[in-house]
Amino acid sequence: MSNEEQSLTKATSSDFRGGTKAKPRVRLWFGLGMFGYVVCYALLSLLGQWQMVTSGERRYSKTGLGVIDTQEWQPKGLLFRRWKGTDDKMRTEGNLCGYVYLPLIFFDRACVHRTVKFFNN
Repeated sequence: MSNEEQSLTKATSSDFRGGTKAKPRVRLWFGLGMFGYVVCYALLSLLGQWQMVTSGERRYSKTGLGVIDTQEWQPKGLLFRRWKGTDDKMRTEGNLCGYVYLPLIFFDRACVHRTVKFFNN
C-alpha cells in the first residue's frame, strides 16, 4: 500500500461515526441518562408521602374487603402498589411513571422508606 492509500484508509476509518469514537459517546449519553433518571426519582421521592393501603393479607371475611394494614411510601406522581387478591394471587396497580421508575421504587421501599405493617402475622 502506498502512503496515500494508508492516509486515506486512516482518514475514512477515524471519521466514520461507528468507529472508535462511538463507544465513548454511547457510554457518556447512557451515563448522563442514568444520572438524570436517578436525580429525577430522588426529587420525586423527596416530595413523596406515606400512604395507608391494604396489603390483602387481612380481610373482614374470606371474600370481604381488605383491611388497611400497611403504610407505604409513595413518591410524588408515581403510583405502584402490590396486594393479595381474594383469590390469593398477587395483583399490581400503577401508572406509567410508576412502572418506568419501578426498580428505584423497589430499592427505595426496601432500603430507605421501608413499608410499615400495622399487625404482626
